[in-house]
Amino acid sequence: MPSLRQYHLRYGGEVEIREIPMKKLHATRPFVHKEKIEKYISQHSGPYKPCGVLLTDNIYYLVDGHHKAVANFIDGSTTVFAEVLITDNPKAPRDMQRRDHGTLDKLVLNIARGRSRVNNQHNGS
Repeated sequence: MPSLRQYHLRYGGEVEIREIPMKKLHATRPFVHKEKIEKYISQHSGPYKPCGVLLTDNIYYLVDGHHKAVANFIDGSTTVFAEVLITDNPKAPRDMQRRDHGTLDKLVLNIARGRSRVNNQHNGS
C-alpha cells in the first residue's frame, strides 16, 4: 500500500496537520491485525503519532496508520491527528474510491461484532 509521501509525489498538493473526527475517516484497508492494535494500546500512553490521510473530494482517506487509528478509537478517542495531503488532482478521487472500505468507526464496530475481515495472523504487512 502506498505511503502518504508516495501519494504526494503522485498527486501533488499541500500537507497539513489536522484533527479529524473518526466518523469522517475512510479506511483503505479491508482488515487490520489484532496483535498490532493490542500492541499499540499496551505500549502507548497519551496521544498517538499522526496518521497519514489523503483528502480529496471532501473525503478523508486513511492511507497510513490504520492500526494506530483503530487503537486510538478503541481507547475512546473520537478524533485522530493526521498529516493530511490535500489534493485536487482529478485522478485521486477515482483511485481512492477503489480502495474505500467504509468509514473507520463502522470498521471498528464490525470488528467488535465479529463481522469484519479482521486478520488475526500477522504476516509482516
